[in-house]
Amino acid sequence: FIPVAEESGLIRPLTRWIIRECLRTCAQWHAAGFTLDVSINLSALNLLDPELMDVLDQGLRETGLQASSVNLEITESCFMDSPERAMEVVHRLHKHGFKLSIDDFGTGYSSLSYLKNLPINELKIDQGFVRNLLANAGDQAIVASTMDLAHNLKLSVVAEGIEDAATAAWLRERHCDIGQGYCFAKPMPPDQF
Repeated sequence: FIPVAEESGLIRPLTRWIIRECLRTCAQWHAAGFTLDVSINLSALNLLDPELMDVLDQGLRETGLQASSVNLEITESCFMDSPERAMEVVHRLHKHGFKLSIDDFGTGYSSLSYLKNLPINELKIDQGFVRNLLANAGDQAIVASTMDLAHNLKLSVVAEGIEDAATAAWLRERHCDIGQGYCFAKPMPPDQF
């Protein structure tokens, strides 16, 4: 539905609502004693929206959260259409204190030249490389190499799409920092979480 929201112009109000809800929920977790961060995916249009910083600032003021409690996830494709502008926004977000993550790493632009210059905190390995990891030597090589690269750049690594305990164990043995997938939990409302 993201492309439809972008084409229809609904992406801006949708993003504003999502940011408000995510920050409100994170503030509730903090108030309840859970020191959890929240991650928010941003599309290329979101990243280049001149009002993005104002929306984030307003959300932080309303909730009392620190920017360091918010991880903004951007895909490699965000850098394809307007790489200079995207880099400028990413650097501004970093200076503001937000954590930054490259989502779906390995499926898009994958330029090592921009990767070494981005002020990011983590790489998220796309589920396409993780879902059949144990049955595919090529996926194993890509995932292991990506984790080594990320760790050498002092980045955390998140593996998406972990469906079973054996895949989780393989990743844990190779020092993957964070696992995400149905092996741990399916998406759920905050009160169930």
